[in-house]
Amino acid sequence: LANESPNKITKIQGLVVCSSSSVETKRFSSNKFDKNLFQKLNNAENNLISICKKLKINLYILRPTMIYGNIENFSDNNISFLKKIIKNFPLILLPRDSGLRQPIHIDQLAEVTKHFVLKIIKEKDNQTSQKILIFGGDEELNYYQMLCSLKNKISKNSNLRNKFILRIPNNLFYFLISPILIISPKVFESLLRIGANLSGFKSSHIITGRPKRKFPVDN
Repeated sequence: LANESPNKITKIQGLVVCSSSSVETKRFSSNKFDKNLFQKLNNAENNLISICKKLKINLYILRPTMIYGNIENFSDNNISFLKKIIKNFPLILLPRDSGLRQPIHIDQLAEVTKHFVLKIIKEKDNQTSQKILIFGGDEELNYYQMLCSLKNKISKNSNLRNKFILRIPNNLFYFLISPILIISPKVFESLLRIGANLSGFKSSHIITGRPKRKFPVDN
């Protein structure tokens, strides 16, 4: 549309686009799936920036971290996956020193998106800009804290108090998961990332000015 009929979009005041923090966190991945994901996201972002600069359109590219939440029959592949692990496995093994995450609920993501939509509407400046923002939820948690919070939340309505979450030395954890590398390099690398810190980004409540929300946020 920008190439063939740019006049049709010159009246667009701005765009708010949801990308992913994977552009940062999977930049140096070794498996093919994650490398392709990074390349596609990076190319899409660069194309949007180029188009919006050319047509002088305001652009906010949002890179949220670890999105979770359910809408009707649709659910995320992050926290929903952790819930399935809690429900289906009596014992869960984690590395003792797991990295921090900033899970963000879909409601929080919607609030941030609305914030920037209203910002574009209110802006009177003739100058346009194209910005990229990385952000997450209001809490930084390691995997042990996330699983414990989810377990406590779920166990209020079901009999899950006998589930055990055991933290073991990181080297032992990596040794135990090493056979997965043969079956699925993608899954193996995702398990390795449990030990990495993928946090320290701006919190959603700082952007929106709303009160902090504790993990896990209810739908």
